[in-house]
Amino acid sequence: MLFKTHLIFSLFVGLVLLNFFEINYLFLIFILVGSLLPDIDSVESYLGRKARIISGPIEFLFGHRGLLHTIYPVLSLFILYLIFRINLILALAIGYLLHLILDAITKEGVTFFTIPFRFKIKGFIKTGGIFEKILFYVLIIASLFLIYSLYF
Repeated sequence: MLFKTHLIFSLFVGLVLLNFFEINYLFLIFILVGSLLPDIDSVESYLGRKARIISGPIEFLFGHRGLLHTIYPVLSLFILYLIFRINLILALAIGYLLHLILDAITKEGVTFFTIPFRFKIKGFIKTGGIFEKILFYVLIIASLFLIYSLYF
């Protein structure tokens, strides 16, 4: 999925959470940041281009959609949240997981587990294709509806 689709999907889910739970806007911002983190493993990604000094070595060592596109970073964040009880860590974990879910419905897919067994999920959506564009615009409309329902 493209950067903008990850952001709008995470915004949508964050707005849903705002409707049902007592979270603040900083929590929502951290969900958005978390949704971009997995793509630090590619120098061609939006985040990777902004942080080449970090994304270059990560891509060299693990490849794009490698280790950072597994469930292990999410589990690590959840464990950190359980230890320190800092809600913003939970927000990062939620955003990270949302990124993986979206990437799992693309043709490239995501290997959620690598150890002790490989478990890859692939979808039918081509990154940047027509279905992603439709999803993007549907999520914009749904997010605007949620924003309207929050304030009016």
